[in-house]
Amino acid sequence: MLDAREEFVKLEPWLDKAGLCAYLACSEKWIELRMTEGMPHARIAGRIKFRVSEVEPWLEARGHLERIGDGRGGFRRPGP
Repeated sequence: MLDAREEFVKLEPWLDKAGLCAYLACSEKWIELRMTEGMPHARIAGRIKFRVSEVEPWLEARGHLERIGDGRGGFRRPGP
């Protein structure tokens, strides 16, 4: 039996570099720099692909992604 994350990952589409750029609103150069830092990706049929469910936590752990909203429609103050 699969847990919820495993089921989501099974259905989650792979994005190419342009798709991830559109999703994150960033440049391909920025994506390429993150890849040199070890951002998760895969090579499928010779093409680089990404899963958002793997990329977002990786970016967040390295300070490239900061969640501002508190999930209830409000915002939290940035810490010191």
